Amino acid sequence: MNSLKYGKNKVESSEKCEKQPLSNTERTLSVSGAGVMQTAPKISAIILTCNRAERCRDVVANTARRLASIPAEIVVVNNGAPGLELAEHIASVPCRVLQMPCNLGTFARNNGWRQAKGDFILALDDDAYIDQGLPEAMLKVFDAHPDAGAVFFRVHDGKKEEACLLPTVFHGCACGFRRSALKQAGGYPKNFVYYGEEYHLSFRLIQEGFKLILCENAKPVYHARDQAGRNIDRIIRFLVRNNLRLWFQFLPAHAIPGAVADTLRWYRLVAAKEQAQYGFTTGCALAPFAIVRGLIQRHPLTQPLFEEVTLLTGLRSACQSLHAKAIKRVIICGVGKFPSLWLGCLKQANISVQSFLDHNTAWLGSKIQHIPVQVVSDALPRPEPGIAWLIGTASLAENRSWQKQLTQAGYTDNLVVIPASVSEH
Repeated sequence: MNSLKYGKNKVESSEKCEKQPLSNTERTLSVSGAGVMQTAPKISAIILTCNRAERCRDVVANTARRLASIPAEIVVVNNGAPGLELAEHIASVPCRVLQMPCNLGTFARNNGWRQAKGDFILALDDDAYIDQGLPEAMLKVFDAHPDAGAVFFRVHDGKKEEACLLPTVFHGCACGFRRSALKQAGGYPKNFVYYGEEYHLSFRLIQEGFKLILCENAKPVYHARDQAGRNIDRIIRFLVRNNLRLWFQFLPAHAIPGAVADTLRWYRLVAAKEQAQYGFTTGCALAPFAIVRGLIQRHPLTQPLFEEVTLLTGLRSACQSLHAKAIKRVIICGVGKFPSLWLGCLKQANISVQSFLDHNTAWLGSKIQHIPVQVVSDALPRPEPGIAWLIGTASLAENRSWQKQLTQAGYTDNLVVIPASVSEH
């Protein structure tokens, strides 16, 4: 997210701004470049930016070129210093800027889509470059699926594919929405600033009966991450705080302890790897406030939705496949977001786990409920007879990588894939 660029002062200002009344955060302080539109837009591209004027203009120009053949508009929501200006039209697409009173984080996107005129919203970060044909592919998915609330895309940063750790959640740097679905779900959450807002909005859309669909018929979005001034302590702090709030707001009571344990274990390891123990400590210090906020706004997923979102429905189906093959031991490829849930589900199915595999070196030497996590850099471990490889618990990008790696190694006989919980089109 574009928050990676800010240091301590920006953190403080954004957190103070969180506390402003809704009437202040929702109003538009200035609008520039509001051209007269001859045709009502079908797509409104909402680009969130903060103190990246040149990068933002480049992304706006790229987005305008991709939208030139569709009735569209571009709305830039500026979380940074005033003065960002755009031409009234770029590649024939009308453009305007909404100036925020301070850095509202991703919550500022609500200001953009609520003032947008299109039936469909394309939400982009100021470092996300879409390719030719992506808007058209997005519209085709929405047209084919009236119950689709969001359409999300493959994302690459030039070195690797990116995705949220839970494959049922869209990537925040680029996603398409049905505007009416955003309105019904309430939009992006307040007080999150950054990190975890994708989970919140995904859960709300699902609760409102909408589907989230992966658009495979579009080229991946290029995420040009700017690493300058990256504040890992801030990132870890928000991740700990916001994830804890999510679990107390959305998960059934029986699932909260395991999810909290998984969250704290993971970010403690990441903090140690990145030398960001201060961020982890301050995130834990905010835990009581996060828990209270989650409980005040508690709206848990129903058990069927919870099981679908957290992959348990697909995992039970995979267990049936394992039983059909008389396999009772597995290696889980990718720790994922909720390893405690995976282990509990497999235990109920009388299937034991030999080990977890993961690519992230933060897991080196770690165990989860006494089960070792093996970090794989190149060669896969040679499996013992009668053990299956279980794929599907990690991110969409990781799941695809594991399947490719196992296929190339010739380990396909006992490969079991958890059925995808998102539709692919």
